[in-house]
Amino acid sequence: MKLTIRKKLGYTLVVLVAFVAALEVVFRLAGFHPAGYEERRGSPEDTPRGDPVAYFAVCDPILGFRNCPNGSFRYWGVEGEPLVTTDECGYRNGFGWKAEGTAPIVLFLGDSYMFAAEVDDNETGPSEVAKLLEKEFDVRVLNAGVRGFNTVQSKRMLRECFERFPSIRVVVYTFCVNDYGENMIPEMRFPAEAPVVVRDPETNRFVETDVTNPRVPWGSNFRQWCADRPEHEQAASWTDAAAGGSALFHHCRLGWRWTDVVYFRGLQLLERDQPVPVDDVLMWQAWAVHNGGREILRQLLGEMQQDCDEHQATFLVTGATYNELNIPEAPTFAEDCAKAGVRLVSLDAKFTPDARPYIAKFTNGVWEGHFNARGNRAFAEVLAPVVMSTLRQSAR
Repeated sequence: MKLTIRKKLGYTLVVLVAFVAALEVVFRLAGFHPAGYEERRGSPEDTPRGDPVAYFAVCDPILGFRNCPNGSFRYWGVEGEPLVTTDECGYRNGFGWKAEGTAPIVLFLGDSYMFAAEVDDNETGPSEVAKLLEKEFDVRVLNAGVRGFNTVQSKRMLRECFERFPSIRVVVYTFCVNDYGENMIPEMRFPAEAPVVVRDPETNRFVETDVTNPRVPWGSNFRQWCADRPEHEQAASWTDAAAGGSALFHHCRLGWRWTDVVYFRGLQLLERDQPVPVDDVLMWQAWAVHNGGREILRQLLGEMQQDCDEHQATFLVTGATYNELNIPEAPTFAEDCAKAGVRLVSLDAKFTPDARPYIAKFTNGVWEGHFNARGNRAFAEVLAPVVMSTLRQSAR
């Protein structure tokens, strides 16, 4: 008996649905979960929106945003579910740090790679460096990293730390390739805004801007703003809804969609030479480099070097590649450091050719992109000898 076309289509649909359902079961058994699973697991106090930025960032007139003081955040979304805390000034707690005292300070600056929310307090890069330094030196190691910071913010944090701690002797700044864009686009961490560098049309020079119209009052967290967003911005697309119910769809979507687009919702596009998709972060980086990003970075690094010289502190720079498995910094960054007159401590030899053992994972098995505990130990193995040599020279 011949099957009608309608029956053939019906049988095909049944087989297809059964196949997809079987794949969904396989994904669930393998430990993969739908989108939002980590947020639903944790309590609202521990994991607001499931992201450390949403918990820690508070509005600041100088820095744009900084870490909230006395924070305590359990990062359920990352393997190991690390506990992340900050002290009364908002600095990341960790091994070798105490605000009180007269011992020399080794200061670490940077963004999410430095803040290291993917590990416990005593497993961050600065903590691992402090463990190696304590064998020979009586120093304090300060982690002033803030998730989402650009180079402008790190420079301003450097100046704040010099005012607060005159005993800083070594400064280590970790650059991330997304800083090219973040140094020029104030809303890269929307709804938080950052001071950036723009070209003055009258003088044709690069000048810094400040945040003047924050979405929340100074000193306030952005969580309340996110909760009160306009209805049209809260509406999820059908793909968001599907990803929230299906592990299979969620992880297939991760293969072609950048996962951090939440930071770009509502971003007002700046004038540029060619259109760039709002959620294409790599294109924003390319746009920034094309429109003066490298020159801006050199200028900022040179100013940080000058600040360190004025305070008789040694300035060291290192670099990491954002959300990639190939950690070594791009050759262009080494060129920028050389032209800025700053010392680059390269991580190339430690993390090539396969950096995956050094990278954190989400609890659903997807690569998270930042250092895990082993990665931070490797980071320290590169930096600690250079810091030690610097401390020995300064003690002479």
